[in-house]
Amino acid sequence: MDDETNMLYFNLEPPTLDNMTDNLLTALIHCKKEIISHPKKAMKEINNSKRNDFTAVSAKSVFTTPQKFSIFIRQSSEFTEDFSIGLVWRPDSYPYGIILVRFNGAHGKNRNVEHQRIPHVHELTLLDIQNQKYNPHQISETNGYVNMDDATLKFMKYCNIIDWERDFPHLLEMDLFDC
Repeated sequence: MDDETNMLYFNLEPPTLDNMTDNLLTALIHCKKEIISHPKKAMKEINNSKRNDFTAVSAKSVFTTPQKFSIFIRQSSEFTEDFSIGLVWRPDSYPYGIILVRFNGAHGKNRNVEHQRIPHVHELTLLDIQNQKYNPHQISETNGYVNMDDATLKFMKYCNIIDWERDFPHLLEMDLFDC
């Protein structure tokens, strides 16, 4: 994200579910975020899936009150192409997390749903929030990544996680080719 785009997200009033706009929703997803609780070095195996979690906050200049986020990474132990990487907003005014965006692999659990056969992105919309559906319903198929490492790198850049290199150094080699 370039500096001009980041200037759009400078000193904004804290978003709430009641004052949400398209601009605030976009700012939540794309504002600079700093990792405050780092992921474990190795994924943890739970119920036949590998898992890792970490937390981040919006950079100090974005919102008048820093916003909290959690990031989750999940991957099937059996089918490596079945994964999900998500950004969850943790507003103080709401007791649950709200998934803003999720990068998924080809999980194919329901072969009747076309997008599940290929990598795809779910992104929360203002309409989702207005309908009190806090799990993203807008789906975009993508050929921007083919595996979890590709998707993780794209996710870090898309969500503007500014210090991801410390925790994911193996992705730096991919970054040389600007994936």
